[in-house]
Amino acid sequence: MNSAKKIFLFFTLLYSLSSISQKRIEVLETLDDLGFWSKNVISVSSDSNCSTFLISVTDKIKSHYHSWHTENLYVISGSAEMKLADSTLTIKTGDLIVIPPNTIHSIKVKTMEKFQLISIQSPEFKGKDRVWVKEK
Repeated sequence: MNSAKKIFLFFTLLYSLSSISQKRIEVLETLDDLGFWSKNVISVSSDSNCSTFLISVTDKIKSHYHSWHTENLYVISGSAEMKLADSTLTIKTGDLIVIPPNTIHSIKVKTMEKFQLISIQSPEFKGKDRVWVKEK
């Protein structure tokens, strides 16, 4: 991705996040609901086309896949190890990861720094297509 596209995406995301202060922020799930350890999930927006979440993780997101969603993750702070299908990646601030449907993925935070990302899922995420995978 070239610099102009990254800058456009960054400012688009900042604009979206700035609207959070204009509406009630809703914490969607409790700590155990999504297999996250020490996490916080905030709904930024949702309609029939896509859902956008701000996610903070201090430990991990367990292995799972989405049966029919494409998920785009944009890291806004920190770094972590991500398992994506058969690959292991180090992801960090500014990275954009596109996860096609049926692709197993997980995240493990390896540092003490704050790790936050924006998750954009299309079509709208209602929690029905998330399938947990037994950790190896």
